[in-house]
Amino acid sequence: MSRVAKIKELLRFTYNWKIRKRTIVRHLPLEVSIEPTNVCNFKCAFCNQSDPAHFQRVAKTYLTPENLQIILKKLREFGYDKTLLHWTLDGEPFLNNAFDELCALARESGFTDQYFATNCLLLTWTRARTLPKGVNFTFTVDYCADEKYFEKVRGTKGSWEKIRDNITQILLDDSLSNLKFILYDISTFETSDTSLVKQNAGEMRRLFPTNGHIKFLSKTFHNATGYLGPGASGEQVSGYNLCPYPWSSLTIASNGEVVACCRDLEHKTVLGNIFEASLSDIWNDKAFQKLRQNLLNKTPEKSAACAQCDMPYDQSKFTAKNIVSSLLNRPQLLRGALL
Repeated sequence: MSRVAKIKELLRFTYNWKIRKRTIVRHLPLEVSIEPTNVCNFKCAFCNQSDPAHFQRVAKTYLTPENLQIILKKLREFGYDKTLLHWTLDGEPFLNNAFDELCALARESGFTDQYFATNCLLLTWTRARTLPKGVNFTFTVDYCADEKYFEKVRGTKGSWEKIRDNITQILLDDSLSNLKFILYDISTFETSDTSLVKQNAGEMRRLFPTNGHIKFLSKTFHNATGYLGPGASGEQVSGYNLCPYPWSSLTIASNGEVVACCRDLEHKTVLGNIFEASLSDIWNDKAFQKLRQNLLNKTPEKSAACAQCDMPYDQSKFTAKNIVSSLLNRPQLLRGALL
């Protein structure tokens, strides 16, 4: 999609979301996320996966190639014509044994830019070489320079060095230049001291080769899943920002359920099931309309997935500048040296 087309699409989205404040919208989602599995091999302190009761509230599921073909067909029938696909919701994608096949099927459907979160423990150099060709992969990884702190927060002993080695080996292999990384410094989980955050980020940056295929950012923690408690971001809670996600994003779980957003890990607000209805029906069905109306009414607590979320009160998250930058630059985020 050209930059002009992106701007036009962004204007249509903004018109429906911010100006007309419609519950029935006349534009397609700007981004789509599909969950390969909700099973994970980490138990991070900031994630629902560390709660022993997590899978009592939501069943473990794996997306099959057959079901993905149904989803991809419905996405294209819906009119979603982008090349970017997010493999994102809950879980570690590489725990789905069919993940390479899923990526290849998505490529065949025209999704040549694939973007997702992974803890990178299973993404070894050998494993990376089995990923389908003809796809630009962007992996987002939570990491930090402090080995002991990382393994305490992410709950997996012996993982820090393995992850560092995996990323380094991939970065040094010119034949894997279609694989890019965004590393988020998680030391911000327990500190908001700006000088310390900057120091930690610098130390993490020095751990890796800087060849234009990696970018480093600091992670902002929110109570978006309702797991961390209010004020998790450390931002001053004042004012209300209209969350754009129900107008901009479509998130499909590995069991086919369409949920409120990519942070609704326990499917608290289910908007439909892609195996039971068309996306055009789900996108403007009563459940989606109700979710949008609750946010418009400044009563997010009436939607279970939004009830404890503090993101609408983060004064930096939903600024026009941040949203425009994000939507215009994906998936070109790491093309070129942006270190």
